[in-house]
Amino acid sequence: MNTFPPIEARRVLVLAPHPDDETLGCGGSLALYAQQGVPVQVLVLTRGEGVSSEGVEDIAGQRRGEAETAAQRLGLEPYTFLDFSDGAVEENRNELLGRLGRALEEGKADLVYAPCPLDPHPDHRATAGLALELLARQGGFRLAFYETYHPLRCTRLVNVEAVIEQKKNAIRAYGTSLLDAAEVIAEACEGLGRYRQFENRIRGTYEAFWEVERAPTEQEILAWCTWDFAVPQSAGVFRERIREYDRMAHEAFAVLERRRQQVRELQRTAADRDQELEVLRTTLAAVRGSRSWRLLDRLNRLRRRLLGKS
Repeated sequence: MNTFPPIEARRVLVLAPHPDDETLGCGGSLALYAQQGVPVQVLVLTRGEGVSSEGVEDIAGQRRGEAETAAQRLGLEPYTFLDFSDGAVEENRNELLGRLGRALEEGKADLVYAPCPLDPHPDHRATAGLALELLARQGGFRLAFYETYHPLRCTRLVNVEAVIEQKKNAIRAYGTSLLDAAEVIAEACEGLGRYRQFENRIRGTYEAFWEVERAPTEQEILAWCTWDFAVPQSAGVFRERIREYDRMAHEAFAVLERRRQQVRELQRTAADRDQELEVLRTTLAAVRGSRSWRLLDRLNRLRRRLLGKS
């Protein structure tokens, strides 16, 4: 018996800023809901094309296909893709509020999963903001914030040990999304889950959530996520610091992407040179196997003998 079961729910709605966030943040819980027959709807807000600057439409299509595979591996119904541009969640806030609000009303979810409000990625924070506004406006549901790339101060732990391989297999579907490091990320997620054993001293692999029933204020969010460290600061000051971090992170990612493009160009150049070399080798082998070459070779040997005697 799982002493740390999934959060109780009749119907679940998951807000994923990009294809892969739903699996990284709460994929184990979703697999457990699927086993229990709890309806789960996953809304993927953006196309996720920003992961690469090459072939935007191709990248978006690849990430959508990866998400469809991940859904199957988690045992979930097909995801709903809202197809907004990557990086533009805040820019499309009003339209997204309307669409998410309708999804809540139609799906009658009593539990909504969303990213952490202080997640380093701006789309993640903007998605958390949408969830908080819907909770304040419409209410009628509980909100569970999930963690992706860093630990979150939590109120609930869910033991996903029984489905961790299923979750890791779903993460492996995201080759493009995770920059060809899906296996590394799968292991990292398992490691984060095992780190949570510190919380309860009970062996297992856990997903962690901050569950709220009312929309906390900015100051309350700041205090919670920083373990009350930032309480003396205003939420606005802290938010500006996070934006500065975003700017630095995006610059670093841009440099990384340029380096990756340079590596790809070098790999293509090397492949072209390998092909040229192979053609030359084939041509040389054909020449050496020809009758004319054999005759010329005999003449050369005769010439060397004659010159050696003179």
